[in-house]
Amino acid sequence: MNESPTLRDKITRLIICSVILFTFKLVFHYIFPIIPISELGPASALPPIFGLMFGPWGAAGAALGYTISDIVAGYPPEIYIISFFVQFIYGYIPYKLWYTLGIHKTNTLPRLNTVNNLIKFVIVMFITSFVVAGLLGVLWMDWEYTTLFHIQHSYLHLTTLILQ
Repeated sequence: MNESPTLRDKITRLIICSVILFTFKLVFHYIFPIIPISELGPASALPPIFGLMFGPWGAAGAALGYTISDIVAGYPPEIYIISFFVQFIYGYIPYKLWYTLGIHKTNTLPRLNTVNNLIKFVIVMFITSFVVAGLLGVLWMDWEYTTLFHIQHSYLHLTTLILQ
């Protein structure tokens, strides 16, 4: 049976994604700090996964969780405002690409059960990581931490492909 999720289901997904990402990001912010403006980022692998699994609601949940953890961690508003936008895009692009890139005539749910789906997943994640790294580079271009922050975030988003 293929029923469309209700608004309550969508909001539940948004909240669950937010809580999971918030928890991961905050734990790694306090336990594994790397430099004063960043931390070890395994939570960076979650937005595209949430976007693939739950669509725009998963992407919004990831963005919300990321933003709340940035606020709690004490980052300045320019970081968490831009971060919300970027994290939503980071979760939404894989969802849109998965259902628009056609290796087959039919689109299936995101599963890595065939070689074609695995290839499609790698392509989707590569495009997503490349676009988000470029977007971050453009958005942070005039900020005071430009070089360090740009290099570190671009590297994290490009290596997310490898981690996934």
